[in-house]
Amino acid sequence: MSIESKTEKLGIDLIFPDDSAYRKIAGERFMQMGFPDIHQEDWRFTNLKPYLSGFDHFNPLPVVSDTFTDEDKALFNTSSPEAYFIVLHNTRLDRTHSELPDGVVIEPYQYSEAEIEGTSEEVRERSLFQANVALHSGGIIIRIKENISLDKPIHVIHHFSVDTPHFAFPRHRIIVERNAIASVIESVHFSKSMGNVFEICHTSISIAENATFQHFSLQNRMTAHKVINQIYATQAEGSTYSNFTFSLSEADLIRNNLDVYSHGPQTHTDMYGLNFTVGDQLVDNHTAMHHLQPDCTSNELYRGVLRDTSKGVFNGKVFVHRLAQRTNAFQKNNNMLLSDKAIVFAKPQLEIFADDVRCSHGCTIGQFDDQAMFYLQSRGIGYDLAKNLLVEAFAFDITSRISIIPLKNYLNKLIHDRMLVSAELDN
Repeated sequence: MSIESKTEKLGIDLIFPDDSAYRKIAGERFMQMGFPDIHQEDWRFTNLKPYLSGFDHFNPLPVVSDTFTDEDKALFNTSSPEAYFIVLHNTRLDRTHSELPDGVVIEPYQYSEAEIEGTSEEVRERSLFQANVALHSGGIIIRIKENISLDKPIHVIHHFSVDTPHFAFPRHRIIVERNAIASVIESVHFSKSMGNVFEICHTSISIAENATFQHFSLQNRMTAHKVINQIYATQAEGSTYSNFTFSLSEADLIRNNLDVYSHGPQTHTDMYGLNFTVGDQLVDNHTAMHHLQPDCTSNELYRGVLRDTSKGVFNGKVFVHRLAQRTNAFQKNNNMLLSDKAIVFAKPQLEIFADDVRCSHGCTIGQFDDQAMFYLQSRGIGYDLAKNLLVEAFAFDITSRISIIPLKNYLNKLIHDRMLVSAELDN
């Protein structure tokens, strides 16, 4: 079958950004597999079909000039007022508004066959990975050089400006060299009047020996956004990787795939997530921690707060491979329902092939703790305030683990404001 007949079957026109051979090969594989659907185990509770309505062309985002305003810049500074900045307009690097310290190199993304081949087969065989390889345009490579310790985080601002529905296929790469210490914050911002963006993003992260890297994804200003976000991280001996994902927007669809591979001994990995969902929102978090070498540790905690008819999905997998003796892995997922119609599908999983390990996992889904509510109300605190306090305490357990104080304060305020809005809607 030709590419044209396959795309016709899907009802979508495929337009490559250029005529590279690798794009056509990946495009053929994507068209053979198609979009994932609910018949696949990892997509049982996330049906993409209704979200694809109105998106009928895989055409690149338009190149736009600087559309920032003083108001935009003020918004960028709220979450990390003391930070270095990297700005992308419609996935393309804007050096004019970017500021980097010595020891950090940034350049537009360039396709690397070695990077693709170095990705695990499980991830490479996903249809949306192939779609991103075939259709990626824009994106960046950030290289943090050996022995560099950054005094401030790097804030990557993804700014979108389109007037019609568009797919976006950015591809990014972050390389943290030996003994480096760095933090990256990512956030999304939109022009005020614009069409929808359906983003299928891939970020590969390589953390070298004894390096420490913190990665924050702020999904909080994405009302005109549907996103499928794939992060693929590898760790070398003695490295530490911390991933924080905060889904606090009103986007219709957020799907986060986080795959971490510990390729060296004595690594440590933290994975934290928090999502607030309202209306008919769907937030789906899929994580996979692969312990491949001995003497490694991992800690995973995801929490969800759901109201109205929203839906949350959590599927967390921890694989302890045969060589990974003396692994210590912890995984937990907690969910609080603020509505009888909100739904959570949770599936924590452990697969252990080593015999000298300490591993645990657990999941809870429920409403308010009756004893805690009684205690607060018996102290003269009204029901609405007591509810807000309990939800905020539930959420702040995630933010309390953030070492960047301005970012922690910003997120705590977002959570507090979101609870005030919820209280107004209830009344």
